[in-house]
Amino acid sequence: MGFGLQLERLQQVLALTDRLPRQVAVSDWLVVPKDALAQGAALHYAQKLRQGEARVELSLEHGVDRDGILAQALQRRIGQVAWVDHQGKVTTETISK
Repeated sequence: MGFGLQLERLQQVLALTDRLPRQVAVSDWLVVPKDALAQGAALHYAQKLRQGEARVELSLEHGVDRDGILAQALQRRIGQVAWVDHQGKVTTETISK
């Protein structure tokens, strides 16, 4: 069983009322699990960062290489990438803008 949020319709309605933001806010961090087993640890680390009021995005894509993730972060103007392994060990990387 599944469900759908149907956000496209909501976006269409909000666009007509001029209530959508003109720009998407830039995130401070992109948290990336190193593999499927690290997803829980990555989610936990993202929550920890958010408690410090950082804007955080969490990537749960599989099979994306390091260069692809870094290019994605650069394109989105994200300043830091946190790579999290299944044991919760975090390696951070600063993105040059």
